[in-house]
Amino acid sequence: MLVARLPLADISVLSLRAKVSHSWLDHEVAMVPTSLAVNRWRAGQWAAIALRWKVLHKLALELADALADFGAATLVDRIDALAAIGTAGKCTLRERLVVQHASAIDVDAQRRRYLGHLHAFWESAMVFFGRTSDATATVDCISKGWEGVRTAGSDFKRLFEDGTIPEGIVLP
Repeated sequence: MLVARLPLADISVLSLRAKVSHSWLDHEVAMVPTSLAVNRWRAGQWAAIALRWKVLHKLALELADALADFGAATLVDRIDALAAIGTAGKCTLRERLVVQHASAIDVDAQRRRYLGHLHAFWESAMVFFGRTSDATATVDCISKGWEGVRTAGSDFKRLFEDGTIPEGIVLP
């Protein structure tokens, strides 16, 4: 399978992928050690972070809905050399590329796997946020909760590393 890496500004699915994989899973989870999570809890910062994560969760759900957009059909209107083939020709090309993408990648299975990992990650985050707002929580409770978030985040991140979620547009 050939994957074309294009500028993120050109393809919104790639921008969504970057926000979920890098902005959220890397920068907000993997790069936050337990000691920092505990310090954020002591400083009362997790409520604000939880609000930001709700936005990131919505973006992650948008990515699930856009997984078919990793197909080459999304490029038909963006490649200057195809401008000469006209609207009908582009429509036919788009249809053929959609069929070819569907024969190469089971997008429904890809979406189910992605959503399963997203759900597990989100559940662990909700449990953690509940702990951070509990007045009786202890450092140990917060530490264990954060480790649960990091584990689920790592499992989710693997989908971006193993090629399940492509790094670019998949070319036939």
